[in-house]
Parts: sequence; structure tokens; C-alpha cells
Amino acid sequence: MKYKVETLQGANEVAFKAHFALHSSYSAESKPLWMLLQRVVYKIKTAYDLQSRNAAVKNTYAKFGIDIGQDIPRAARRRATKT
Repeated sequence: MKYKVETLQGANEVAFKAHFALHSSYSAESKPLWMLLQRVVYKIKTAYDLQSRNAAVKNTYAKFGIDIGQDIPRAARRRATKT
């Protein structure tokens, strides 16, 4: 399937929406960036969101006012990791 987009922003939007609509996982290398876009730009939280122990990732999220790992109930995180 091909899409023609005029801008980088449009390309990112198509890629993000395709991943999200198809419930596919982000690649390991780019997951922190896609999660940042998901949480900051699209303001979407799910039980499957990244739970990082990496201090650099946590600090980057904190700059945007996101406290990862604290706002999703622990039981939901456990369910998300079982699938």
C-alpha cells in the first residue's frame, strides 16, 4: 500500500496512525520516540505503553510532564505484559 504525503509531519502521522490502528508494536530501536509522540502529540495512554527503567528516557518524558510508569494502574501493566 502506498501513500503520498507532502510533508514529514504527514508521513509521521500516517505511520503513527497505521501502527496504532493495526495494534502493531513499535520497533525496539524507535519505541521511545514513538511513545513520546503518542503521549505528547496525540495524548493517548494505553495499558501497553512503554515502562522504562532508563533514566535518560524518564528524564526526556519528564520534560514533557509525563511520569511514565506511575499513571497506569499496576494491574493493567501486568495484564499488558502477559500478552
